[in-house]
Amino acid sequence: MENFDQYKSIFNHTSDAIYFHDVSRDGTQGNFCDVNDAACEMLGYSRDELLNMTPDDIDSSDSVKHTPEIMRKVLQHKKIRFEAVHVKKNGETVPVEINARLIEEPSGQKIISIARDISERQVREKELKLYKEIVSTINDPMALVGRDYCYQMVNEAYTNFYQSGTEEIVGKRIDEFLESGFFEQVIKPKLDRCFAGETIFYSTWVEFSDGTEKFMHMNYYPHTSPAGEVIGCISHGKDLTKEKRLEISLEKNQSLFRSIINTMPGTLNVMDPDYNLLAVNANRIKLDITHYDCVDELIGKKCYEVFQKGKQPCSWCKIDMVLKTGETIIETTTPEDPREKLTGKALKIFLSPVKNKAGETLGVIEYGLDVTELRNAQMKAEQLAENKSSILATMSHEVKNQLNGIIGFSEVLKNLDLDAEKVGFVDNIVRSGQNLLKIVNDSLLISKMEAGKLEITKVDTDICQIAKQAVEVVEQSAKQKGNRIDIEMTKEIPELVQTDPLRVSQVLINLLSNANKFTTNGNIHLKLEKIGKKEKLDKIRFEVKDTGIGIQKEQQEKIFEAFQQTGNHTPGEREGTGLGLSISNGLLQLMGSHLELESTPGKGSTFSFELYLKRVKRQKKVHSHGMKNVMLGLIADDDEVSRMLAEMLLKEIIPGVKVLKAINGKQALEAYELHHPDFILMDVQMPLMDGMDVTKAIREREDGERKTSIIGYSATAYEKDIQKAIDTGMDGYVNKPLVKDDLIKILKNEDF
Repeated sequence: MENFDQYKSIFNHTSDAIYFHDVSRDGTQGNFCDVNDAACEMLGYSRDELLNMTPDDIDSSDSVKHTPEIMRKVLQHKKIRFEAVHVKKNGETVPVEINARLIEEPSGQKIISIARDISERQVREKELKLYKEIVSTINDPMALVGRDYCYQMVNEAYTNFYQSGTEEIVGKRIDEFLESGFFEQVIKPKLDRCFAGETIFYSTWVEFSDGTEKFMHMNYYPHTSPAGEVIGCISHGKDLTKEKRLEISLEKNQSLFRSIINTMPGTLNVMDPDYNLLAVNANRIKLDITHYDCVDELIGKKCYEVFQKGKQPCSWCKIDMVLKTGETIIETTTPEDPREKLTGKALKIFLSPVKNKAGETLGVIEYGLDVTELRNAQMKAEQLAENKSSILATMSHEVKNQLNGIIGFSEVLKNLDLDAEKVGFVDNIVRSGQNLLKIVNDSLLISKMEAGKLEITKVDTDICQIAKQAVEVVEQSAKQKGNRIDIEMTKEIPELVQTDPLRVSQVLINLLSNANKFTTNGNIHLKLEKIGKKEKLDKIRFEVKDTGIGIQKEQQEKIFEAFQQTGNHTPGEREGTGLGLSISNGLLQLMGSHLELESTPGKGSTFSFELYLKRVKRQKKVHSHGMKNVMLGLIADDDEVSRMLAEMLLKEIIPGVKVLKAINGKQALEAYELHHPDFILMDVQMPLMDGMDVTKAIREREDGERKTSIIGYSATAYEKDIQKAIDTGMDGYVNKPLVKDDLIKILKNEDF
């Protein structure tokens, strides 16, 4: 009992608020079951009042919103630390830091919370943030001055300005660094006005105690306490001494001076219409390659004489063009550029006219940036992107080989005599494999776009058929969600146009799938219409409209960014990588278009894009042999799973076909020479000889008379690789993992 009294005394006399509350069976907060005196004092309630309340009753509305998540974490982790805002009985708020711990008792679960008032800590954090902001200002001298006119803090630029260390400045009065009369007559009155709450801006010559003077533009801002009391002054200065002296020497050209002081420091010089140098900044790159010791020696000389040792303006110089047009010219040097050869640096040059109030050009400002590191970094980034694409292409080949086996054999397994439960298991395997395959394909596609390797090919395309096929792809999943999907195409749509059917199909399927994803028991409408014409091009609008949940306005601005998903869906609807819309918009940009969005939360969304497409006439097909009489085939693939799946699919598609198998390119060539198969399913990437080398060798042996049909296939789907395979003599190309429908289509293609 003595120990109990001791602990009870500590409980009631600690300075932090402590309270216990029950945990309901459903995991929510119950009533307080005990509180200490500090909790009553902090909140203004009596103990009896609090014992009839829950933690939500003392929390602000914002804090209450987070209660379910906090309860979930404390029940999971047993203890948790977080910040909240309590509301006192009188309505005042108090920020607190809470340490909560779960206690298991025979009577049930309880949570003990220790709450500490962090009002003062937040004030200190705000003050610290202010000081950090001052210190982080590196371009201009900044200081914090107290009401006693002593420095409380200065940044590095300020110490450089005075050529003194921080410890030599902080704690001392301003007038120790300035001429005393100047301080009393100019600086002190303005500081006093700032201490009174006024923001001060002024420019003046500042006289220092060592006899030097500088022309400064000064800004004084009141520094206030949390209570609003002015406790000091934030001083922000700009050293405009050189600019001011230039202004004095160029009184007749004030507009020119304003342009110079508003130009960022760098490699800068100013010329009049006769190429005479009027001003040159002191740290310009070109100064190092002249025989002059200082900037003043360059003033009045011809720029081409000083920098190029020439007798007339340089042939590549564009100053004359700026003088004639009055327009700004921006250019970046190349390694062959005389300026880059001279300086040894890559430069981005800005040539801007200097004009008076009447708009007359008085001269030209040449402003150069050293972009050598930037260009090197860009080249390195491009090389890294190239390397990344190559790595991804190789990885995708290996990953798709495995997915080929998983999906293919799962499809075969479904055709066996399985009960409903096992069929469901197999369906889950297929669905998971297909989802993983989509992630691989999406990642690879984004990588190709980032590396600039994605090429848009234009072929004769029936876009109406493309649209119908896109609807067919999504139709089954739409029915499962109770959605009705339809298509509308106006009569003006041309029968045949030139475009990239694969990319248009990808965009339409992505948009339709996205609409279906966020629509339940609703309608999805795909519309194609001709809305205009430009020369020989028809302007076709594609529109996908749904009656789904819609998208909030703040989310619409970033919906086309990679990995972005809308926030109005349930957890089950979060499937996917958030890449579909980003990829679609990227593909459209490559085709000269972009996605547009109109959406109303709760009513639905409309995604649309427009393409200019060239109308073409349908040509009569020249029918060639099909695969009806195929009796002997050869599968050349180094992956055993891929070979097995390909053999099973071929035997299912072509009853009675005999299949030879080769595990590398050399075996494939030997098998061809011995058996002369009717067709070869040729993996492009194989050891010893790749598929393209084997194809070349076969075509050479045929003496130009094609007898064996060769179908290339691979996990790599770059357009240039496909075209390269076709150029070597392959008759067709199909991607891994092999899909029965794709294989049937290419084997029975009349143009094969």
